[in-house]
Amino acid sequence: MHWRFVYIHAITNTIFILDPQCGNHEMEEATQACTKFGEYFRMRGSLYGRKDWVDTMWKPGTINHSFQEDGFSCGVFVMRMAKQVVENFPKIPESINIPPGKEEMFHIRKNVAKVILQASEVFVSSQRDDGSSGLQDVFERIEEVVLAAQGLQEVTSVMKELSDVASSNRRTTLVMTNFQAQQLQTAFNCHVCKGPFKEPMFAVCCRSIVGCKVCVLQWHETSSQCLKCRQECTNVYEVTGLSDALSVLKDIISVD
Repeated sequence: MHWRFVYIHAITNTIFILDPQCGNHEMEEATQACTKFGEYFRMRGSLYGRKDWVDTMWKPGTINHSFQEDGFSCGVFVMRMAKQVVENFPKIPESINIPPGKEEMFHIRKNVAKVILQASEVFVSSQRDDGSSGLQDVFERIEEVVLAAQGLQEVTSVMKELSDVASSNRRTTLVMTNFQAQQLQTAFNCHVCKGPFKEPMFAVCCRSIVGCKVCVLQWHETSSQCLKCRQECTNVYEVTGLSDALSVLKDIISVD
């Protein structure tokens, strides 16, 4: 799924399409959108007698903007684009600049989450008799959750590649040296049992997959330290769907 921002500026009869990932086809897509919107309003006029915008001649437009530097921040960009457009209305912004760096994206995500939760809390609190806040504990964990989400993105490509190999009908062999094979095995082996991950668990503190679910839970029964970095950390999450992909490692590694 990929987000793009569509902005209809009714005052100037202009339709803008902004793509956070690539701006090469924005004018072409805006032109197509103008045609589609015109057809829709004429159809609505014929079927329901609605006359507004039936004769409007829409024109395409674009706005200079920055681009995302990863493959998963399009939603954040679109929300920030919408915010800047609303703040400039009725004027059309000459440019929309959103800092695309990893740290900046982290802070934007956290702020967006807080705004959404605060808006939800206003509605929920208005229906409570005691006026208590049920989201304070959620606010305290927003940063932790966002960090975990960003860290999990780092294993997404590995999951996809291994899943493709696992689901293919062909046998794939990676030829590598003993040292390379040992490095690969170490990267995907549990820090407790030293075997391939089973139901792998992700640690927030070092943003790494640290061990099998059973091993990690048993470890944290007696220790509050992370298995890998040894920091005080008990916040670990299961990486759903990675087990099947990792199970094919032993079949695709061949030592040269």
